[in-house]
Amino acid sequence: MKFETILFLFGLIASGDFFSKDEWKHFESNTALQQIYSMLDLRQMGQTNLTQNKMSCSFCETGANMLLGVAKKGYPLQLAKITVTTICYNMRIFTKEMCDGIVEVYVPTILTAFKISKLTSSAICNFLLGESCPDVHSFLYDWNVTFPNVTKPIAVKNIPQDGRPTIKVLQLADLHLDLKYVEGSNGNCYDPLCCRPFSNSAYLVLFPAGRWGHYKCDVPQKTIENMLRSIAKQHSDVEYIILSGDLVDHEVWAQTRHGTLKNLEIIIAMLKEIFPNTLVLPTLGNHDTVPCGSYAPPWLSDPNHSSIWLYEKLNVLWQNWIPSTENSTILRGGYYSHQVRPGLRVASINTNFCYYLNWWLYADSTDPADQLKWLIQVLQEAEDNDEKVHIIGHVPPGDNGCLETWSRNYYEIVNRYESTITGQFFSHTHSDEFEIFYDVNNSSRPTNIAYIGPSVTPWSGENPAYRIYYIDGDHANTTRKVVDHETWIMDLDEANNDSPQWFRLYSAKRAYNISSLGPSEWNKLIYAMVKDDRLFQLFYMHYHRDSPVIPKYNPEKKIRILCDLKSGRSRDRVNTCSDLSIDLY
Repeated sequence: MKFETILFLFGLIASGDFFSKDEWKHFESNTALQQIYSMLDLRQMGQTNLTQNKMSCSFCETGANMLLGVAKKGYPLQLAKITVTTICYNMRIFTKEMCDGIVEVYVPTILTAFKISKLTSSAICNFLLGESCPDVHSFLYDWNVTFPNVTKPIAVKNIPQDGRPTIKVLQLADLHLDLKYVEGSNGNCYDPLCCRPFSNSAYLVLFPAGRWGHYKCDVPQKTIENMLRSIAKQHSDVEYIILSGDLVDHEVWAQTRHGTLKNLEIIIAMLKEIFPNTLVLPTLGNHDTVPCGSYAPPWLSDPNHSSIWLYEKLNVLWQNWIPSTENSTILRGGYYSHQVRPGLRVASINTNFCYYLNWWLYADSTDPADQLKWLIQVLQEAEDNDEKVHIIGHVPPGDNGCLETWSRNYYEIVNRYESTITGQFFSHTHSDEFEIFYDVNNSSRPTNIAYIGPSVTPWSGENPAYRIYYIDGDHANTTRKVVDHETWIMDLDEANNDSPQWFRLYSAKRAYNISSLGPSEWNKLIYAMVKDDRLFQLFYMHYHRDSPVIPKYNPEKKIRILCDLKSGRSRDRVNTCSDLSIDLY
């Protein structure tokens, strides 16, 4: 879903106050409506998909301006819902079920957030669309974290030595369990999520949902169970598991608290059964709450909007893994830290507090839940105690869907504690990729890297996958850095014809012939791929996990992907990637 258009549609509820009869005639014209229709894409709802054009910005500001007026005038909520639903359905934008669902799930949250927001419509749309809308500087969201008055240690290039013990770590990313998946149902429907019994059932099923999955669908429960049992057999020596969020399906227009908790409970129960003696370190995805992406600040006590219902349940579900000493931060914002072994700590952060479709950020985006303040404290204590820290989260900090100010502050934290942070692990994009961080005072010096794990769900057209990391292990000179990583996949087409076989697609060191997985080596790889298209083709195949439905790329898409790899800081592509397109030709 492109939300600048949803803002526009929601704003129509105030039409009587904001539109003259002549203006209404314009919006009723076929040309105007076609422009609106062309911007809608429900398959992108809950995914980062910033539309970079002036028309999007114009629609967004119109809708945001109307919604602000509606929210602050106290327009009756039920009347607002009825009006928007009618417009949505009469325009035939979505099915009646989807129109009803979108309005029911999203309108109360958006109107409440906008009612207390002090942002202008221009600022709101700059939040939503980034560089395609004019930058609006405001003290309301231009904030900075504070660092302790401690001198930064001199950075020493410390590369893990070959032949030393390693720790094996598993990352499970974006599982998106679909409890409504039905084998034989339509896998190529017109809905955002297919493979359900009601997926365009009136039409002939030409691409039926397979036994183990489909490239346009989320994951049936038995596929997840098969994967976990295969992992337990092939990787019995896994030390701990990073569960990096998005356990819930993509049916965002019909999402409920009960359904969300059911998905979370089922996956957590499977992990506890199949890995009874293995530590699991969870983090929260944008799909793991209701509405999708909306994590309320701690000061919001209204039970209709507060996130405490989720945090309290997770605090119970996670109690076998996370010590009770972390209860306060879990209940405050869904974040915590945990010492996984002497000298190594994992900090799990809730990056939905930077996610542009978290509507509560439009009310207050200044270090939500004091999470970055807490992270600095954790990192400073680790530095003082000579510990290393791995950071896990869901939305990557360099993703364009992460708000610019939060991302900039996080980037500066990574810069300050580059000697302490020896690993970062995120997901959300569904792709197999990474993000590089550079010295804030010397943009040519890479300082850190964030790995973005591939998704289990094939919903965006990839083969299901999981990631294995080999971390520098327990020995006198350990760095606690990533020594190598492997991506393991299931060929979905072959599995549907026979049975699932999970196998290693590639090892990073061997596939790219790099001496180490340090940020400098990954940086060199980016520039090698600029000039060597065969090397980029190999990376692109891994990016989509050797899927048979890999979309073709052109030079523009190639540069966009390579630019993403350089971007540990969001919405700064113009500065970060200015040299890439020059070297392409």
